[in-house]
Amino acid sequence: MASIIRVSAIRVSNPIKGRTPVRRLLFMLGLALLITRVPGGIHAQESPFSFGLGGEVSGGADPKIYEGGGGWIGSAEYRFHERFAGGVKSGASNDFQYRITVFRENVFARWYFWRPKNLEVFAEAGLGGLFVVRGSETWANLEFSFAAGVRFSFGTWYVEPYLGAGYPVWGRVGVAVGIQP
Repeated sequence: MASIIRVSAIRVSNPIKGRTPVRRLLFMLGLALLITRVPGGIHAQESPFSFGLGGEVSGGADPKIYEGGGGWIGSAEYRFHERFAGGVKSGASNDFQYRITVFRENVFARWYFWRPKNLEVFAEAGLGGLFVVRGSETWANLEFSFAAGVRFSFGTWYVEPYLGAGYPVWGRVGVAVGIQP
């Protein structure tokens, strides 16, 4: 008796499309704010955490990976010394013609090298990955970045404009608004 083997195409949906990453990021930011706002606090003094959300415009050198466009970026930072911090960044951007969408995950180290009152100038280095969606094609790419910016503090809130460069995104300009609970 012969057996018949049937092979069929399986279509896998992409859970990254839509608002899922935004909801996940907002949940993580809310949870972190809750943890740092516990009565009596986890830390007896000012919290070393800060959280930001902002927009970014960038340009890429390789049109297959990313031509350039705009999107949002979220970050969570832990300051382990008054001049040094580390953290994670997550974001999504799209070219202006809606052909390529890029999801970005990055870890970074930051040095606040000049700190006059209510102002902190920083240099940042990051390493992470890009997940690129172009029509039905998807692929991943390594990313490294460097940035310089200024953090203007207004009590527990801050505004942070920055300029950056790296690979495969050769240039980026952005601004983030955040909180230091």
